[in-house]
Amino acid sequence: MPALPSFDCYSTLEVSKYATESEIHKAYKRLALVHHPDKNPDDAGATARFQQINTAYATLKDAGLRRRYDHSTSTSSSTASSTPSPNQSDGRSFWGFESDDDDDSSPYSTFGEDFDFMSFSASSFFFRPFSRGVPQQRSEADKQRDVDELLARHVREEEERKKVRAEKLARETEAEARRQAKAASKKAEEESKVKKRKLREAADRAYHEAEWTRLGATTQAEKQLSCSHAEFWTKEQQKKKFKCGECRQKRGMVAFKCPLCALSACQLCRDTFAKRREKLAAN
Repeated sequence: MPALPSFDCYSTLEVSKYATESEIHKAYKRLALVHHPDKNPDDAGATARFQQINTAYATLKDAGLRRRYDHSTSTSSSTASSTPSPNQSDGRSFWGFESDDDDDSSPYSTFGEDFDFMSFSASSFFFRPFSRGVPQQRSEADKQRDVDELLARHVREEEERKKVRAEKLARETEAEARRQAKAASKKAEEESKVKKRKLREAADRAYHEAEWTRLGATTQAEKQLSCSHAEFWTKEQQKKKFKCGECRQKRGMVAFKCPLCALSACQLCRDTFAKRREKLAAN
């Protein structure tokens, strides 16, 4: 557990005891910039002040260390104010009697000579040593100032929390808007692709129907011989290896079916048909 500093951390950072973390951080940045050794090359004490500022900031920025430091300072202050001194500045002893350090005689030898029985009172005798340790009562103005500082701190913290929540909500809203715009754009693109594909399929089917009518192709075999085959084939999963309708070879477990003439072909033959269509389109 690190040792607590012996100096006043709040005075070093020039903040009040009720300062927020944001105020402490701003004060540290300002003082570190002013007292940095590089900015004060001719000042021999700049390094010591800069180290003291760093130590104070390291103590107050940590919530646990700050509580320990506040507790230790309040405890030491209370102990120092409540511990009575055996010899006060007015020359009286702890019990209110005159003492003579040079007198080696019994402490009771001059009791009757120095003590005034007429001015003696029980309250001043018995309660005097205890009254010296009682701290002075704080004024109402000081109490009200502490309350005002505490309320102001709560207001600042609440405003900071509202600001953070508003920024987070703005970021989330912006991200959601971008996501929805991207999804809408993707959906529109997919719909456009589907629409274009359907138009090409309809035009392709109409062309082949007219071509088959011109050639008099009525059976499926006749249509397959004269079909240039569709641009988009249907993919069908087979239970076993199938025989390609074009190359007559047994291929894999996946067949591709032409939606125009119902030819079941392998992937190799389908790619060959696609290249043939590209050449015809180019010509």
